[in-house]
Amino acid sequence: MSYYDLQSSARYVQCPGALREIKRYTFGMGNKFLVITSCRHENKYVYGTIRKSFASSCEEMLMPEIAEENFRYNRQMAQAKRFDAMGLKPTVEFVDYGGCEITERRVDELVRRVKEEGFDCVVGVGGGKGMDYARAVAYHTDRRCVLVPTMASTNASASPLCVIYSEDGSRQVACHYLANYQDLVIADTSMLIRSPARGFAAGIGDQLCTYLEVEYTNELMGTKERFPSLSWSVIRESCDIFLSQGKAAYEAAKAGRLTREYENVLSQVLYSNAHMRAAACSGFAHLLAKALVLFPGVAKKHMHGAQVAYAILPMKVHRGENKAEILRYADWCRGLDIPITLEELGIGGVSREELLAACREIAPAPTAELPYTPEELTDSVLAANGIVCTGM
Repeated sequence: MSYYDLQSSARYVQCPGALREIKRYTFGMGNKFLVITSCRHENKYVYGTIRKSFASSCEEMLMPEIAEENFRYNRQMAQAKRFDAMGLKPTVEFVDYGGCEITERRVDELVRRVKEEGFDCVVGVGGGKGMDYARAVAYHTDRRCVLVPTMASTNASASPLCVIYSEDGSRQVACHYLANYQDLVIADTSMLIRSPARGFAAGIGDQLCTYLEVEYTNELMGTKERFPSLSWSVIRESCDIFLSQGKAAYEAAKAGRLTREYENVLSQVLYSNAHMRAAACSGFAHLLAKALVLFPGVAKKHMHGAQVAYAILPMKVHRGENKAEILRYADWCRGLDIPITLEELGIGGVSREELLAACREIAPAPTAELPYTPEELTDSVLAANGIVCTGM
């Protein structure tokens, strides 16, 4: 007997200038909105665009040029007129947490404000923290939740998870999962294309790693048959998009150009499919990355997505893939400026004993879900490094 639980954000909107229509996209979610930001480099655009949207009619903020490319937008234009005819006048307020760690104290303050002042919906704007703040409030209340990513360095906008840290930001103290996913994700590509290309490469690595881990972990656990066949077909097609279009998308990001490849890959990063989430579980690469980040040079030099993208190389060794396939993946990483050797990772002089000690700290013994020994993790890293260094 199989158990399927496929979930994703209720709605995902992606296009240039999408944020200007936030009033229409959030229609019906309430009359009082609290926008939580953590995106100082984009505050001017975010504040100005959202304020203008809520102060204007839905029809005024339409982008009729979209209808020339996609006839489905004509329905949105008709919808805007219908919403305006209802005469609702929602209000919006802002609070900024730029540079602030998400902590239990700050979350409690936000939850108290949302309840006391009667906000109906929270909107999280940022690269990660702003969205986590909104999810944390939604977790503790019954409020609707909207996310607006300002960069695509992780797949945070596609997750129901919010992580809470200690006051000094040195450790994770809690991890909350929404009962249901966020109601809406707005991906404004005219804003996202301005974010650092390095972050986009990390986001690609993070999401590809998640897909590959899902497949491999379920293979090891013998659980692939517990999920619909369509799930594995969708996951494989998603991986192919990253591997075939990832380099071109990254080059477009570096040039600040909205291309078909950029939009295809961006949507995969920001809105991962429900089939992957249904079969998702922790995996080899993310586990290994927790050990690697114990070395200060790794944490300082590379973003999380680049770390786990690198860790796919040892995972491929552990999986028993041939040298040619491992080198093909290394070449793909090279095209996204993702590290492929221990030297590039920032720990070129590390010894086996040091690696093994780090792996033992985060994974002292195999578990049912993570059936890897510290020795397996360590030896896979060294073997992958040997293949790449001698094969390049």
